[in-house]
Amino acid sequence: MLIVNDVASVGRRLYRGFQVKFDEVDFYQPLTNAITNNRLLLFIHRLALPLLLFFRSRGHLTLYFHYATLSYYSYLVRSKLVVHCHGTDLRENLNNCLRKKTLRALTRSHLIFYSTPDLSQYIPEEIRYKSRFIPNPIEVDFFSPAEKQIRQRQGITVFIISKLDRTKGVNQLLKIINLLCEQPNICSVQAFSHGNSVADSLPQHEKLKWLPRLSQEQMRERFRSADMAIGQLQLGAIGVTELEAMSCGLPTIAHFEYDKAYEVSVPIVKASNAEEVMLAVDTLIDNQELREKIGRESRKFVLQNHELGLITDKILALFKEFNIKI
Repeated sequence: MLIVNDVASVGRRLYRGFQVKFDEVDFYQPLTNAITNNRLLLFIHRLALPLLLFFRSRGHLTLYFHYATLSYYSYLVRSKLVVHCHGTDLRENLNNCLRKKTLRALTRSHLIFYSTPDLSQYIPEEIRYKSRFIPNPIEVDFFSPAEKQIRQRQGITVFIISKLDRTKGVNQLLKIINLLCEQPNICSVQAFSHGNSVADSLPQHEKLKWLPRLSQEQMRERFRSADMAIGQLQLGAIGVTELEAMSCGLPTIAHFEYDKAYEVSVPIVKASNAEEVMLAVDTLIDNQELREKIGRESRKFVLQNHELGLITDKILALFKEFNIKI
């Protein structure tokens, strides 16, 4: 099997998960917007991508592609195609100029995965029979809580873990940042300065630290040094970053509407706007015992529902059901 493309670290994580079980697994990373902003280079690479995929996939029975729109370029490949959808490939690209390419890839695929339960509604009804929800995999040994003595300090640190994206509730997040900085019991607010909807002028405050893109190691240390996290406030589904925070035992506030996607209750602190977030923050600030309880429940939830080994086993079971070979 050849796994192609890494989205939100899911592609590479699954590659590592499958490597534990099989030798016949390879990974290929094509050029994407996340890697380079050089439009000419991207254009040339896209022209060559069908041939690159054709030669790279030789000897592989299955092509496991992350991001539906990009998987269109595998049309020369004769291996079975598995398409893993991650968000904008369905929410946006099925409604813009990329619709035809995205739809062709989905139709040609033998199996479709989607990473958050809200994405099911965007998959055309005639091909929904071959689609399945695959929870985002988390490497729980890596994303683990800090030792208690490391986290003891004065004041509360709030980590806003969503990028400034149009689908994450950016306007609410900016409002929340200002409100958090005015909270006397909060000593530090950390937020990302990048995304697809960054304002010309970002708020500035002595408590506020704007963060660049971080490595996984840096993310883990930020999680471990924070008291609570605030995730997306618009989609209603939790993504990889929220799950990583929860795996580190961090109580996480986010907008979540899909409890029925799991067999157990999801220990997210639910909020969908600035007012609800600040009410949740005030409650957590005043109750360390509650913060620790939600943190323990959050870690347990990720262990039981998103641990990498569990997810790879789930994928293998679906491969068997759809007669797809590694």
